[in-house]
Amino acid sequence: MRGADRDPVQFVAMRHVKRSDAPRTTGHTAEATSERTSRLDPRVVLLGGDPGMRLVVGTLVPDLHSSVAGPDATVWLLDGRGSQAVVGPDPSGAGVVVRHGGPRDLWAEVEAAVAAWTGVGRPGPSRLGVTVGTDGRHDLWVDRPDNVLAP
Repeated sequence: MRGADRDPVQFVAMRHVKRSDAPRTTGHTAEATSERTSRLDPRVVLLGGDPGMRLVVGTLVPDLHSSVAGPDATVWLLDGRGSQAVVGPDPSGAGVVVRHGGPRDLWAEVEAAVAAWTGVGRPGPSRLGVTVGTDGRHDLWVDRPDNVLAP
């Protein structure tokens, strides 16, 4: 993420898909597998919030695609390989309802990435870096390459 002059570089951390693409993209339905609640607001994590947090989520949760739909700003998450999550307001007002299906619990991965970012002091993009290995592995780090961040 840092160039030779050590200036931060901007990039798109997550892709957004049209809501109409969401049901056709996976062979699973989020309602079929599991439902739970979460206190983490998906609109803050994926659409607003801190740029450092969005960068960490985009890097630590690979292949994450998101879309917002409906008057209540329900968020769809997809990975293009059969996992999806639908995150929307909890009618009781106690956070959000998460429905997910497929082999990955995408929202749990997002929650773990946010917890990892919070656990190291909520660094901004200027304190984050990525090292890409010859095997294609990406290591996200804070302040120096040997301080790798993992969920």
